[in-house]
Amino acid sequence: MLEIRNWHKLVALVALSLYWYFGRGLKSQQEHLSTDVLKRGREVGVPTAHTRAKHNHQFPHSETAVDSLFHRLPACQENASVHTFSRTRYALSELELVDDLKPHFYRMPHFDQLENEISGPVRGGVAIFANAYLEGEFAMIFDCHMVYFPGGCRKHLASKNKFHVSKLMGPNQHIENLHTVVLLSQYWGDAFYHALVENLPRIAYTIDFLRTHSNASILAYKSLARQGANVYNPLLGLENRWVAYNPRKLYHIQRLLVPTATACGSAQAPAIMVFQKESNYSRIGVSPITSDKKPTIVLQKRASRGLTNHQELLQALSQLDCCHVVEFMGTELYSDAITMHRHATIVVAPHGAGLSHAIFMKHNTSAIVEIHPKVGNFNGTGVNYCHQRTARAAGVLSRILVMKKHSVPFGQAYPVEDVSLVVQLVQELLKQVTNCGHQDCVRPKKGHGDLSSDAKNERIG
Repeated sequence: MLEIRNWHKLVALVALSLYWYFGRGLKSQQEHLSTDVLKRGREVGVPTAHTRAKHNHQFPHSETAVDSLFHRLPACQENASVHTFSRTRYALSELELVDDLKPHFYRMPHFDQLENEISGPVRGGVAIFANAYLEGEFAMIFDCHMVYFPGGCRKHLASKNKFHVSKLMGPNQHIENLHTVVLLSQYWGDAFYHALVENLPRIAYTIDFLRTHSNASILAYKSLARQGANVYNPLLGLENRWVAYNPRKLYHIQRLLVPTATACGSAQAPAIMVFQKESNYSRIGVSPITSDKKPTIVLQKRASRGLTNHQELLQALSQLDCCHVVEFMGTELYSDAITMHRHATIVVAPHGAGLSHAIFMKHNTSAIVEIHPKVGNFNGTGVNYCHQRTARAAGVLSRILVMKKHSVPFGQAYPVEDVSLVVQLVQELLKQVTNCGHQDCVRPKKGHGDLSSDAKNERIG
């Protein structure tokens, strides 16, 4: 018989036995539940922790998986009403879908950007909606259960730009009906930079889906859509219809896919990398780049916000013995513009949308030199580093020279204050991105004079 002074040992022994018995049963139940969830996740294409590694590069493209994803979504019935709209909630980012509305968001961690200087963390994925309506500059989406704002520029104004539900009830309201759509539209999406850098790379999320669903449409602003069939389809191996997005129209879409939007003035590096990998430039007539070809310097010329001493800079760069120098005027055929920048070793340009072509440049073996005016357009007067972010996301080396002496209103032409410093930067970058590391590689032509090598990525002053 146990003595009373050992009662605490008895209690500990009983507690240990109960913990082992019930804990083992609970663990077995959890294991069974986890296996069941994993099985169902595989059946419907849900990215559970076990399946995510396998499915995080592309949106599901088998018809069974796609149907399963859309089948479980809430959707508008045959007639939407003001009453149903009054009970909706707003979601203003993909993070809200991840946290609260998981059926609406297919997570793709491969496209995550945990550090983004503009927007903070970006959660990669595709928002999905069944039988939904779409309208407006902000590409607002309404499925009678929620209103979703994908994001992008002027995001802070989203709450003030409600979905115009009255359009659904208006007499003789024309609604454009589409079946399956990948949306590549966000605010300012018709401007060249925003179209090319913020919108186009988002197609990377759904390339496999689009290749296996040639009946799906790509809805994008006109600046992208007009090049879709002739340039982007062959470049990416697609056969899809591109539809020009009209923010004044109301669209009704049976199956809508919305890749994570890009923060204003930023670039999605993972998406650009997939876009580059999936692009086959020979399909649009870009000849292969041979190793014995001289490096090419492309000097961009702008009609507005250009350089007043452009010709002086062109002459100075032409004195470099190593390179072939060409001018980009901005009036070339779009396919020729892509070819020119794809073949470029160094692009020298004033700040402007032409630098968006960096997404087509060669990864790790090309560079840009951006000449920025003293008065920029970031928050009115600040330096806008958007093209530096694009270059970094595309794996293109970059330098920026910010003018200091000549202050002109943004939008007006300005001079390069030190042409020799631009040439120095080009020489240094040539050594870094080509196999030639000795001085003869970047030697100026006889009579041009030697240049010092203290060019820096800073303001000229």
